[in-house]
This record gives sequence, structure tokens and C-alpha cells, in this order.
Amino acid sequence: MSTTTIADYFGNDSKPTFVVDITKHESDGFPPAIIYINDALRAFEPFLELFASIESSAVREAFNNWVFHQTSTSVIFADCIWSGSMIRDDLRVISGIFMPNQPQSLQSGGRTDHVLDRSTTGDASSINPNEDSPVSNQHLDRPLLRIFPEPQTPHVRLIQDHDWANSAFGPTNTWIASLRHQVQFMSSNPLPGAVFWGPERLIIYNEAFHPLIGAWHPNLMGKSLKIEWSAFWAHYERICEEVEATKGAVSLVAADGPLFVRHGCLQETFFTFDYIPLFDSSGNVAGVYDQAMDVTNDMYAQGRMSILQRTSDIATTAKTQTDLWNTTLEILKDAKKDLPIVTMYTVGNDTSLADIATQVDHIEDVVTWISKGSAGYSEAHLTTDVSDVAKLDGLTRMIQQSLSNVGPTLFTINDNEVARKLLADCEYKGYPYDTIIVCPLRLASGAAVGCMIIGLNPLRPYDEDYQHFIQLMILQIENALKLVVFIEAQARLLQETVDQAAIEQQLLSEQLKEQTRKAQESALRFLKFAEQAPVGVFVLGRDSSVQYSNKAYRILMGLPESESSLRDHDTESWKVNVHPDDLEEATKEWARACAGTSKGSFEWRNLRYPLTGDENKDVIYLRSSTFAELDQDGKMKTLTGLLMDRSIEVAHERITNARMEAALEEKRAQEYFMDMVSHEMRNPLNAMIQCAEEALELLTSPDTTAKPTMLDKATAEDCVAVINTILYCGRHQKEIIDDVLTLSKLDANLLTICPVPACPETVASQALKIFMADMRASGVQLETNFQQDSLLQHGVENVLLDPGRTLQVLINLIGNAIKFMKGMEERRLLVSLNAASTVSRTPGIKYIPSGRSRDESTTIPAEWKDNDPVYVSFSFTDTGPGLAEADMNALFARFKQASPRTHSQYGGSGLGLFISRELTELHGGEIGVASEVGRGSTFTFYVKGRRIAQPGPANGRIVPQAASSVGQVTEPQRENKEGVQAGLLSREASYSGSQQAPLHDVGVLIVEDNVINQQVLERQLRKLGCRVTAANHGEEALDRLKTSSWFQGPPAVQHDDVTTAQFSIILCDLEMPVMDGKTCVKRIREWQAEGLLHKHIPVLAVTGNARVPLQDAQEWGFDAVVSKPFSVKSLVPLFETFGISGSNVT
Repeated sequence: MSTTTIADYFGNDSKPTFVVDITKHESDGFPPAIIYINDALRAFEPFLELFASIESSAVREAFNNWVFHQTSTSVIFADCIWSGSMIRDDLRVISGIFMPNQPQSLQSGGRTDHVLDRSTTGDASSINPNEDSPVSNQHLDRPLLRIFPEPQTPHVRLIQDHDWANSAFGPTNTWIASLRHQVQFMSSNPLPGAVFWGPERLIIYNEAFHPLIGAWHPNLMGKSLKIEWSAFWAHYERICEEVEATKGAVSLVAADGPLFVRHGCLQETFFTFDYIPLFDSSGNVAGVYDQAMDVTNDMYAQGRMSILQRTSDIATTAKTQTDLWNTTLEILKDAKKDLPIVTMYTVGNDTSLADIATQVDHIEDVVTWISKGSAGYSEAHLTTDVSDVAKLDGLTRMIQQSLSNVGPTLFTINDNEVARKLLADCEYKGYPYDTIIVCPLRLASGAAVGCMIIGLNPLRPYDEDYQHFIQLMILQIENALKLVVFIEAQARLLQETVDQAAIEQQLLSEQLKEQTRKAQESALRFLKFAEQAPVGVFVLGRDSSVQYSNKAYRILMGLPESESSLRDHDTESWKVNVHPDDLEEATKEWARACAGTSKGSFEWRNLRYPLTGDENKDVIYLRSSTFAELDQDGKMKTLTGLLMDRSIEVAHERITNARMEAALEEKRAQEYFMDMVSHEMRNPLNAMIQCAEEALELLTSPDTTAKPTMLDKATAEDCVAVINTILYCGRHQKEIIDDVLTLSKLDANLLTICPVPACPETVASQALKIFMADMRASGVQLETNFQQDSLLQHGVENVLLDPGRTLQVLINLIGNAIKFMKGMEERRLLVSLNAASTVSRTPGIKYIPSGRSRDESTTIPAEWKDNDPVYVSFSFTDTGPGLAEADMNALFARFKQASPRTHSQYGGSGLGLFISRELTELHGGEIGVASEVGRGSTFTFYVKGRRIAQPGPANGRIVPQAASSVGQVTEPQRENKEGVQAGLLSREASYSGSQQAPLHDVGVLIVEDNVINQQVLERQLRKLGCRVTAANHGEEALDRLKTSSWFQGPPAVQHDDVTTAQFSIILCDLEMPVMDGKTCVKRIREWQAEGLLHKHIPVLAVTGNARVPLQDAQEWGFDAVVSKPFSVKSLVPLFETFGISGSNVT
């Protein structure tokens, strides 16, 4: 192979490579006949320096032998692993691979391979020293080899700058590769390490090794350990010799290390040492590498784990307290590193710890402590100081002090004399102790019954791990102590139980004898009592035979009076006299008793012979209460029972039921009578009031007064006065009827509260508007005090309450005030309104105690209670005649007035204030009065309302319960429907003076059987602008509806007088012949559901029966209820709630 071919083949190889001509080998020549060196080898200066400076003939000879002999063995040389191969019989190629973690400084460039000259015959020639070859003189003159790259630590510079040439190691360029490599490895190793080189044990160590040699650093670097450490080197020399002999590593496990200052204190250490052989190129051990590892924490962790594992086993091995203390001491003696000194104490002497724990209420009461043993003390120290607590003054006090703490308590010799005495003359590895801890041992009850005093290791910090170890150890010893104390207590309790059982057995034997005697006496007493008892007593066998019976049983059952005769009787003797109608059920009951499924009580009838034909005399009613004694199969063994005669009870029930049915019938008749009277009184009253209003309007309207009239002014005024009297009497009669009906509802608990959002100020204003005309006529001066600040502060501009019930009370009180001020020289009325979050009674007012107890849940919806309460208060102060104390006591009672002359002077029924009181209490409030004769009166009441969670529009409608001077109107209660914003009566006033009819062109269908009421209502509605169609009963109304624009079904038969009608609303009476209003409205809603009506038509119930509830009317199909008598003008705002007005006609 030519040199050109060699250069082409190895020129770009990254491995340092050279080619040797083995035919030119000379045993003493060096370097060998190298004919080629590639760029990678030429750039590797450390190899060239070492190659040029080898002075050892042994190394040179070994290298030559390896190069020129065909061997596959690889060698380490100049930090490379070299291997060779033959490419021809005379050429050997040597290539190197860099060892890991070694610095490389290869330079890449163009092809500059140096090819040695060869003769024309092709033989290799020696290297020309004048050419750029790796063995030129410039490499032989280089300074000493640099071992470490830049940058370098201070310790590495110490090694690098050390005067190795003047040491036994010699210059670094003479070091063999294994030494250089190990020094580099050692210096970068974070673990302590040192090289012991050669037979003199020359030392080189890394920075981590400093603490192990202490003050010997840095002077020990490069020195012989045999000389420097001659005093103690013998032990380590034996280890090095063992390494050389075995050519293997030797390990020393967990040996004591030097004392280190860590975290500001002196600490003991533990190290493991591994001694590893270092080989030269010949495979001989040239040195030893000593690698150390700090295992102090591991040693402590292993020791603590072992102690904790052994202490956890104490609970399973110790059976007595003595076993516990002895086992614990044996374990703690092996914990010399963490627990070098331990002493254990318990309270008391030979008394059980469980007893002591129950006897001692406070840990301060414990005064006697007994030593249970110790570990770590010398014998002299034990006998003089530790074992006898009494000899060591203050020890008991120190223990008591520690027991007040939950965990261990620490004492030092500097601040505690007892600790100083306990630790006197005690040392650990030559260092005195300075700290002890006292650890209480507690039972499950928390009582401290023992403690451990531990001297802490002076060469170990009392850190978190140390504390945690002691806490866990104490916890495990406590658990074992608890178990041992429990076992001993149970054993003692068992023995006491056995002893007590023997005593009780003797007592029970004696008691049994006494009980047997008493049982016999009791049985005799029972037999005597049973014979004289008025009820039957019996015992029947499974075959129904009588095993025992008393005289009363035999009499009641109609059996022979002799018991012996009865036993000889048929086994089913009890069936003899059973009533035939009850025999089947009685037989079933007996079967159930035999099967053990009896109800225990049974009633039946027996016949009395001889029969007379009178059921009351021939039948006796019986009731038995039985108890069945069952066998193991659940079958009856005997049946014991009592038999009672309940004939008198049945007779009483018969009489009571008859009376109750008579009372119910009487009540039904009374209610029917009241409904009938109310209906019959309200019908003519309705026509009378409406006619009077019509006449009054005719006489007082501007159109009438402007026209010429036959009546003079005086006559017209007299007519107006007469009509006003008629209206007043009618209204008064209506108020009496309303009060009676309200009273009837109160007695039947039919009145309920219906809270809706309402404005208290608006409700009060509505009440005042009702009486505005009366107050003007009577000359009453009205003053109001609506406290806006109070209302705004408590958020009651709108509040949940029942405005109808509230308005009814307001009307009663305002009406009374106006009535009683007539004839007074000064007539002034002050109306006040206030609000508060809590009940606030007005000073000086005498509030009337509640006359009955009511459950709020029965009168108020449940959801109303979810909001915060608000108490709205109304007050009325008048200048009337006033009341005496005796007269005030009679107020607010049923049919009671202040005095007998009240009725004769002012009239009235005595129900108004009673009803006001009942309504106020129904609304969660109270009513009261303050009065003085000649100075007027003040009536005050408050009602309980609720704040509105989400404010909405206030409801200003007068609901069914609100009594007005012209009638009652019950409006539909539609969800979220905004009510009329002003009172109905105030709206009437505005309609009376309007120029255009308020219900212009509104179609109304009147269904009324009373012709007078029909004509009056028709006439007044026409005056309001309505188009009116009338029907005499329900069937006529349905016919009219079929001919209207509402009906979408097949055409009905047309009446001669009826054309296609268009009306927006229906006013329907309830009580009518042919077809009543309830049936009529049901048919209308059926048509609506069937689609025969194009949409919902409003239907209002008009009735003289004020007891008809709105809810019932709505269930029938009505939209609202109007009670007779009523003012026709009050229908206007009611129509508007359905969207019906003169400008909006359906």
C-alpha cells in the first residue's frame, strides 16, 4: 500500500492514528519507525509531549513490544485507549479512542498529513527530524504537563501548582496515565477522596477530604502517610496491603468519623470508607484510592427506626408493668447515640396505676415518684443520686413542673440545679452532658402516671428529627403502658366480678326463696281480687276450654255460675251466646289468637236470654283485651284476658251521635237561614240604595239644577235630606249585615289573611276618602301625620300585608270617631301612620290581650314568612266625649258597647270594635285605647307585615274583605297584575263629575231574576254609557251568548226581540230559577274549553249572599264576586281591571 493510499484512507479519521513499519523494529530504538501520522494525532499535543518525554526504558520497551507484536490487547496510554491492526505484512496501524471525561483539543483543518519518505523500492524510512513530525525536538523541550483545564478551583490550583518535581511523585509529565486520570476524577468528585500512591503511600486528596484530615491540610499534600501518620497508620497500612494482595476493593462500614462543627455546634460523624486499587499499565497495583462517604444521618435514622420498631412490639409482649419497664430499659440501652442516659419513674408504690389515675384530680397532687430503672449511668452514680428520688432535692418538683406541659420539657445544667446534679460526672465520648428532657407518660384519661428523664447526646443537635423520634418513642411506650394498665385493670375487675358473683349468687338464692313466697301470696291475692273484680278475667286453653274464669266472666258470657260446672261444659263455651251477626268475625278472631296474630282487643255482642224483642235489653256489648302466651312455634298455649261490659258506653255514644247530628242539622239550618235572610235583605236593599243614589244624582246634578223645575229650593233640599237619610239607613243596615256575616266567619275560622304588596299610606288614604263627605258635613277637621322618615327608614313604602282586612279596621275606627264627635264643640281627628322593625307599643295605650290563640300557619301563606317582619301602626286621636276606665274595660267585646246610653245616643250593634280586634290579631297585631272623660280618645292598632324581597308595584285595590259604604267588590286575584291605583270610591267621585260617560258603548249582559233589581241596574248602567242586554235566568243568558259575537258554534235559534249582541262582560246572579248562576258559568267555561267562544269572557258573580268565598266562585268559573248592595259606579274601576272602558271596548 502506498503512502498516498494510507493518507487517503486515514486522513479524515477523527481518531488519532499513526502507522508503523514493523520491519524497521529496533529493540532499543525509540520512537519506532513511524511512517504516517494523521491530523487528529498531530493536534493531540498531550500525547506528543508524553511521547517525546518518556525517559523510562521500561515504558519505552513495553510500548515497542506492544507496537511491533501482533496482539489484540488494548492499552491505555496518554489518556487514550489504543488498539492496533495489521494492514499488510509490514505495516501496523495504531488508533486511539479518547477516554471519557478527558479534555480534547483536536483541531480540524485542511489535509496536512505527513507522509514519510520511502525509497523507490517502497521500504519505510525513519522520520526526518527536520520535518514537522510528532517527535521533533520542540516537543522534547516542553515544560511539565498540565493536568487540569481552565478554569480551576482553589484546591485544583493547589494540586496544579504543587512542586511535584521535588516530591516523591516526580514531575507530572512522568506520571502514568492511570494516576493522572484518577487525580482528575478525584478532584471533580464531590465525595471525600484521596490517592495513596506507591509503597510509601504518598497522598493526594480532593477538597471534600479536608474535614477528614483537619489541621493536616494543606501540608499533607504529596507527603508519605507512613511518615506523617506513623503513630496510627498501622491499621490503614494493613488495609492497603490487603488491597494490593487481593487486587480488589476493601470497604469499612460506618466507622466513627472526626468531630465536625456544624450549625455552630460540635457534632459526631460516621463515615464509610472504600479502598479501591489503582493499576499501572502492567496491571500491577500502583496505588489505592480511598473514597469516604458521610453516613451520620443514615446511622441515626437506622438506629432510631430500630428502636421505634422494638418499642412498638412492647405492647404485644409485656403483660405486666414490671415486664413493661424491664423490656423498655433493655431496648433503650441499645440507643446510646440518641438516648445515652435514661431514667424511668412512676407514681405511687404498689398501687395500680389505674387506681392512681382515678384518685388524683390534679397532677400537682402527685408527691411520690418511684424509680423503675435507668441506663447509661455508672453504678456509683445510680446508687447515690438517681434511684432514690428523695435523695435528689428538687427532682419531684422538676417532674411536677414538666407534667403541666403537653410534650417533653427541656432543662439545661445552666438553668436547673437538678439537671446539673443528674448529669454530674457523666460524659459521652469524653464530652460532658448539658441537657436533659422530661417526658410525661400518660394514660388514656390524660392522667400522668410516669415519666422518662433522658440525657441528650451532647454531640448531636436537638433538632426536629431528634424531637420527632423521642415523641414517637414516648407515644409507643405510652400505648404499651395504656394496654398493660388496661389488662391489669380488667384482670382485677374480672376477679372482683367473680368474687361479687359468688356473693350475689348467695343473695339471689335467698331472694329467690323470698320471691317465691311473695309470688304465692300475690297469686292468692290476685285470685281473691279476680273473684271480686267487676270485669271478667279468664284463661282459655288452645282447645278453647276454660282453664280459669271469675264470676264476672261467667255472668257476662251467660254461662253457669259454678266454675267446676263450666269446666265440664263444651270446650267452645264462649260461642254459646254470641250474636249470630258477630259469630263469624268472633270465630276468625279466635283463629288469629291461636295463630299468634291477634289484634289483642276485640268487640262483639252477646245475647241475653230469655229474649224480649227489645234490642237494648236482649243485647249486651262486650270488649275483650287478651294476651296470648306462645310456644316455640309461635302457636298459642293459653289466652289470658279481661272482659268488659260496654253497653253503657254504647248507649252514651248513641245519644251523643244523635245530639251531634241534631246540632249539625241545626247549624246547617242556621247557616241556610242566614244566607237566605242575607240574600232576601240585600236584594231590596240593593234596589233601594241604587234608586236613592239615582234620585240624589238627579236632584244634585248641574244639568238638573240648571233647568226650570216645579220644585222650589226648600222642597228640593228636603228631598235631598230625605234621600240622604234613606242612604244612611241603608248603609247602616248593610254594615250590620256585614258585621254579622264577618262574625259568623270568625266563629267558623273561615277568615284568612291574604298578603299582597300594598302601600300603607295608600290604604289609609282610601279609608279617609270614604268618610270625606261625612267629615265635611259634620265639620270634622282632619289632620294626618304620616311619618315618611320612619316609613323610608324601614323600607315600607310597599309592604306585604292584607289591605282589605286593614281597611276594614280603619273604616270601623274612623267611623266611630266621626260618630262620637257629633255634638262636640271642637271636632278634630288626627290620623297617624308609623312603621318599625320590632313591636313598638305606644306609651299610655292600654292594649287588649288576645282573646284567642291562633296558629299563624293556618291563616297566612307559608312563603310570606320568608321575608323580614315590619310592624305598621295606625293611630286615631279624636276630640270626642272620652271614656271612663270602667267603660274602656267593656270595649272590644262581642255585642258590647262602652255604656248602655251609647246605643241610645249613638246607635250601633257593639260588633265593630270586636271585629276590629279579631282582624288585628288575625294579622299578627294588637289593638288598644287610651281615653279620658271630656278630653277625647286615642285608638291605636298595629299589624304585622313583611318586607318585599323584590320591590314591585303596590296593590291599591280594595279586596273582598274591605267594607265600603256602598257595597263590597271582590276583584280577581291575578298574579303580577297591577291593581287599581286609587280606591274604588274615590274613582266613583271622579266619574260622577265627568262630562263623558265612563263606560261609553260598553256591552253588558245582566243575568238577574229579580225584575226590580234588573231594571234599576240596567237603567243606571245605561246612564254610564253601557249597551245593556238582560236575561231572567241562566238558560236565557246562554241563548243570548249564542247570538253574540263571542260565539263561534252553529247558529242558535233567534228570538224575535234579539239581534246579534255584542257585549264585553257578564253580570250574573247566583240564585235564579230554571238555571242558577253557578251552572250557567260552568257551561260558559265548557264552551270556552271546546273552542265555541273565540276567547275568555269576564263573568262577575252578583249575589246577596256575602258568605260566598272568592275561591269557590273562581273554581266555578267566575272572575270576581260583587256583593249586594253595591254602588253601580263602583263597577267602573272593576271593569277597568279587565281592560274594559269607554275607550277600549271588546
